[in-house]
Amino acid sequence: MQTAVNLLLPFSPLWNNVITILLFFLAAWVVHRLGKSIAKRLIYLDRFTRRRQTLREERLLTLQGLLSSTISFLVFTMATLFSLSLFVTTDTLIWMVGLFSAAFGLGARPLISDYLTGISFIFEDTFDIGEKVELTGLNVLGVIEVVNLRTSIVRGTSGEQFVVPNGEIRVIRNFSRGRFSLANIC
Repeated sequence: MQTAVNLLLPFSPLWNNVITILLFFLAAWVVHRLGKSIAKRLIYLDRFTRRRQTLREERLLTLQGLLSSTISFLVFTMATLFSLSLFVTTDTLIWMVGLFSAAFGLGARPLISDYLTGISFIFEDTFDIGEKVELTGLNVLGVIEVVNLRTSIVRGTSGEQFVVPNGEIRVIRNFSRGRFSLANIC
């Protein structure tokens, strides 16, 4: 009986680390699942500002999608960094993150471009969910269904679904804003 206890003792720190990592990612998953409601609450924090500007419902849905995907990305990144910190010292972890981000930045430039463009969609009011747009460089015409941090989903005029990386969106022709009419008055 004594030898069985002695055999399990060396594995105790390993199991502690495994359980801790599982708890980090479980917490990240819970926050990911609550991301839409957290984003909705963050959007409505503007009621505490002096200038009262009401946002359109489409803009609120767009911001909610972008913020929820940003929250998910940040939470899973933090869970990964916390898990790595169990095995690596802090100064080594900082060096690893710096080197990894430089290598990742060079290797995954299109992916990073998609995310940075998605972040810029949070601050710019380029298009919203439900608007009819044409992405001229991609020859895509349709209605915006979903806007995430990395992609935008457009439903084409004949029913097809386009999943467009945000980094590919260069020129947008928005039919839902401004004064637009096909009628010519002579």
